[in-house]
Amino acid sequence: MSEPGDTIRSALKTQAEKFAIEPDREPPMRSQIADAFRGRFRWLAWLAVFYRIVFLVVAVIAAIQFFRLDSTRELIACSTIFLMSILATVFIKLWYWMLLIKNSVIREIKRLELQVAELTQDQRHDDHHARQSDH
Repeated sequence: MSEPGDTIRSALKTQAEKFAIEPDREPPMRSQIADAFRGRFRWLAWLAVFYRIVFLVVAVIAAIQFFRLDSTRELIACSTIFLMSILATVFIKLWYWMLLIKNSVIREIKRLELQVAELTQDQRHDDHHARQSDH
């Protein structure tokens, strides 16, 4: 097989052995989540977790203060802080979800590349046999 095909096949085989699954199936969700913290941008994933916790704490504090305050202005401020903190948490979760989807798409592209490489190899093999049988 060609060099790119060998590279793709070895990458998929390594991944399949790592998760003890068939190459055409997705790895378990726990492994997919852990992969996000092992990649090139792992520092960004950890930073997102940190900020998600910070925004959650801010939201809880704002919610507690909301029920302790009497002034309308303070109630509006606390509710705004609460909503913005929850919104920030949701945006961070959406970013993380898109990261998981991106990794899944990359795995699928690798599988498709492997299938194309195998089909090309089979086609070349069939063409070679056809030429030999003509002679």
